[in-house]
Amino acid sequence: MHLYVRAQRIRGRLIPVLFLPWFAAFAFYPAQKNQPERTPQKTSGTIRVQVGLVQTDVTVYDRQGQFVDDLKPEQFALLVDGKPEAISFLELVSTRGPEDLNAPAPVRDNRAIPSNGTTANLPTEGRTLLFFIDDWHLSADSMMRSREALSRLIDRTMGPNDKAAIFTASRQLGFLQQLTDNKSVLQRALERLAFTNETVVDHDRPVMDEAEAASIEMGDPDTLASFVAATMKIESMDRPAATALVRQRAASLAQISADITFRTLASLRSIVSSCGVLPGRKLLFLLSDGFALQFHSDDSVHKLRVVTDAAATAGIVIYTLDARGLVPDEPHTVISKQDGLNALASDTGGRFIHNTNGLEGAMVKTMDETSRYYLLGWHVDPDKLRAGHYSSIRVSIPGRPDLKVQLRRNSINLSGLMAEEKDRAQHTSTMAATGNGLVKALEYPWPISELPTSLYCGFLYLPEKHAYALNISMQAAVDRLDSGDEGSGAEIPVDVMGVVADRDGKTVGGFKASLDKPAFSPNQAGDSEYIYSRLVSIPPGIYQVRVAAHDPRTGHVGSAHQWIEVPQPTPGQIQASSVFMTRQHQDTGGADVGLFPATFDPNQISTDCRIAVSSPISYLVQIFNPSDTPILLRATIYRGNQALIRSPLQKLNQPSPEIAGPQFSGAYMRTDGLTPGPYVLEISADMGAGKETVTRRLSFWIQRSIQ
Repeated sequence: MHLYVRAQRIRGRLIPVLFLPWFAAFAFYPAQKNQPERTPQKTSGTIRVQVGLVQTDVTVYDRQGQFVDDLKPEQFALLVDGKPEAISFLELVSTRGPEDLNAPAPVRDNRAIPSNGTTANLPTEGRTLLFFIDDWHLSADSMMRSREALSRLIDRTMGPNDKAAIFTASRQLGFLQQLTDNKSVLQRALERLAFTNETVVDHDRPVMDEAEAASIEMGDPDTLASFVAATMKIESMDRPAATALVRQRAASLAQISADITFRTLASLRSIVSSCGVLPGRKLLFLLSDGFALQFHSDDSVHKLRVVTDAAATAGIVIYTLDARGLVPDEPHTVISKQDGLNALASDTGGRFIHNTNGLEGAMVKTMDETSRYYLLGWHVDPDKLRAGHYSSIRVSIPGRPDLKVQLRRNSINLSGLMAEEKDRAQHTSTMAATGNGLVKALEYPWPISELPTSLYCGFLYLPEKHAYALNISMQAAVDRLDSGDEGSGAEIPVDVMGVVADRDGKTVGGFKASLDKPAFSPNQAGDSEYIYSRLVSIPPGIYQVRVAAHDPRTGHVGSAHQWIEVPQPTPGQIQASSVFMTRQHQDTGGADVGLFPATFDPNQISTDCRIAVSSPISYLVQIFNPSDTPILLRATIYRGNQALIRSPLQKLNQPSPEIAGPQFSGAYMRTDGLTPGPYVLEISADMGAGKETVTRRLSFWIQRSIQ
């Protein structure tokens, strides 16, 4: 194991393999309280309340069903409990996938920038996709159908900026139930899905399903009469005895059904609530064969309302899918197994999708329909809100009868949302107060932005050791104004910690260090950047790296997560490392792209992956050519899942005979014409003529200036 550190004085130590035993048992489902995140100043999630500001998303369609994207704030009218409210702001949000946006035709110099010369109006965010597998209400066939549909969707539809997570009602996926942009992690999660027979099964005759049992419990005379008549014939009973037996069976089955359904709703509510800290609008696809909601029970109605309220707070739209596919007409009963799916979707602004074998196509269509929306906000007076009161919300566009306005939800418990946001803010400093903030930050399921912390982890091959390694680079930005040290020249110590866990959550490596001096410190008030790097030998496999930083002076804590797959090498096939962005920029000499031999220096790896406007992006990649066939490299830059710049194919240099194994190549690419924002660099290596291709990606930011 090698150690590289970029700071002048560091006190660090390795963490044993069994350090942090909680990591192996980590599950996604956190408690609602003690959530340490900082409330963001701005979020596109809906419905959210921040310091009296309410935000909700609105979609507007014309008579042809096309989204209308040219409306102004003054064209909207808002009514809250029937009273007009002033609209504080209106923002158009777009998150499109690669199937929606085709790359523009290449122009001169192999560049594909839009004709207006700007990328400012392109989508800057990917999509957040949550998949909930109701494995307690799925048959074996439906489980297989759902798994295959999700596998195809992940491979074909997820774009470079999209993130997704797969959850189950039974929590059988354990540590893999986390948000990631790594398709390999998502596919491994799908492979682990197993059939669990928790559905209600009746072994008596005539067979009674949970919907029929719930209908009898609700007093449906037709269903009761049908079962009584059949029972009298089968059991040779008189009517009173048969009626008593049928009611007894129905009560027992209905109770079992209710217990399983409540467990499903409890898991769903936990997931939905914990996702509230994620920015932006989230889509949740729930795949199930259906479950009976006993609406005569106040407890059933309450549990459903708890889930839909949590979804509203977290900005999650739930789309439910009947995983059975095409089904014949079912017997009519007062209660249907699809009632629960329909209620969850309609009460959260989604839609119940049923009677189709095209589950993947239905989800892709839904993702397209919800990829653009308006974020509308208004201010409220917290002192005038009534506890427990659901305010009616109406949005319209006066004078435009040709337009249809769809609101995420028509009633909102504003006082409840205020209370939840206030509770989040009160727990911002919880971890620092406990004295073990780094451990708490690593335990928390989502990255924490209170102390800006970035992480880049990439894998490479070490020929001299005949082993793979992870290069873990983290950076923490300490605000000198917050620390009270602007102009004092005083050193600001920062504590850092990190762990590496395998796909089962078992810790296989880690570190802890105290950084006494920043690697970069501005002369004027601003951020001091602390950088820490470590090279960890590791066998092929799937891993998650988590890092955390703590500023003892302010108590602020930050964290970052990254999933990474170190692929098992296959003899005779191309092998490629991760893409590493470097701090040193080659002199381009006016050329758009360049490729040259290079060596790996951990001290030159960019941790935050940022460049200034119009600066070239420089990177390293390690390629192993198993044959004498030349390897061709191509680089593509994406924004919001749309390809913007694509380099010509470049022939990789022949390997040096003095060096055994894969060698590093350095490259650069000009970014002229790209505006500030997030981008993705994609590197592909292939042998040409339709032969094998290996692809690696790197997310980076373009900023107006870099200190």
